[in-house]
Order: sequence, then C-alpha cells, then structure tokens
Amino acid sequence: MILTIGLLVFVKFSQAQTTFGATAGASFASYKVKSRDVSAASDVKPGLSVGLSSFIGLNRSFSFQPSLNFVQKGGIFKAPSESTTNKSTFDYLELPLNFIYNTHSVAGKFFIGAGPSFDIGLSGRYKITGMYEESGSVHFGNSEGDDLKRIGVGLNLLAGYAFKSGMLISGNYNFSLNNLSNDSEATLHNRYFGIRLGYLFVR
Repeated sequence: MILTIGLLVFVKFSQAQTTFGATAGASFASYKVKSRDVSAASDVKPGLSVGLSSFIGLNRSFSFQPSLNFVQKGGIFKAPSESTTNKSTFDYLELPLNFIYNTHSVAGKFFIGAGPSFDIGLSGRYKITGMYEESGSVHFGNSEGDDLKRIGVGLNLLAGYAFKSGMLISGNYNFSLNNLSNDSEATLHNRYFGIRLGYLFVR
C-alpha cells in the first residue's frame, strides 16, 4: 500500500516538479527497546541508503519533497552480563514526505524541513557472537510469530544544500513513532541519522 502511495505521488507531480534525481549515502542506525519497565538502547550500526527524490516548488521559499528510499536500519546490542553481541540489520522501503523551506544564494539553495515518514519492512537478519554464536532472519508481520511489525510510521527531519549544478548534499534524522514490536509486553523504536549525496536533474 505504501509503495503504491509513493508511486502515485511521483506520477501525480511528475508534470509539475521542477527537479528530480537520485541519492545515495549511509545510515547510522540504532533502536530503543523497553520490556517490563526496563529500557535500553543499542549502539549505532552503519548501513546503506539509496533512493529517488524530488523538489516540487510551491513558491519561491517553500517546496514539497517526496522521496522513495531503501534504508538499512537496526543496531548493535551488547549484553555485558552474557558477554554477547547481537548485530541486527533491518531492510526498509521508506517514503518520507517532507515540507521544505528554502533560502536562496548565488550558488544554490539551503533547505530545511520535516514531514511524516512511512516504512515497509522488507527483510532482516541478526548475528549473535560472544559466548555463543547464532544467526538467522528477522521476520516482519503482524502475528505473534513475527519479530517486527511490517508497517512503520515515523517523523523525518532534514537539512541540506542543493547546488545550481544539480549536486545535492543532505542529512536527516528519522525516528519511528509507533511500536514495532509484536510482543505485547515490549516496545521497539527505530531511529537513524543519514547522510546522502545526490544529483538533481533540473527541468
């Protein structure tokens, strides 16, 4: 459903958009878990981020920026009492819908914005090392047998600079608002900082 919405957004605005392009970069992800009043946060795990993005001008200062990204989330969780480390990678298709404020200069424009973000969990895996070793898949779904919920809703904050040449550099912070755990006694929320380079094709 989210993929369909994303495609419709790009099709609907393809005739009106002023710029569109591709981006690639890195994600620095972690997650926060809470179970039975005990909470903990994982260490940061680097991952990959690639996608499509566009700037749709509303007026000189404001624009709408829908994007469609593949983002690796997850984290590295260390359990000192057991001397084990769990490295998890969650692959998501992400649709952030950002509302942007632009400031113009001779060389290009600085932009800052925020908006809702919708995720679809595609696949995942984990690897435990230390006192014992184990690896396997992370399953997305809505049943008790699944590890994480497939659909995520979050908030995306971003800032960057778009050069008149078409080059783009941006950074964003994204965090999930809904509980992604299927365990009724636990919560899990993803979060990541991303940095991207891209090229926008000016029409």
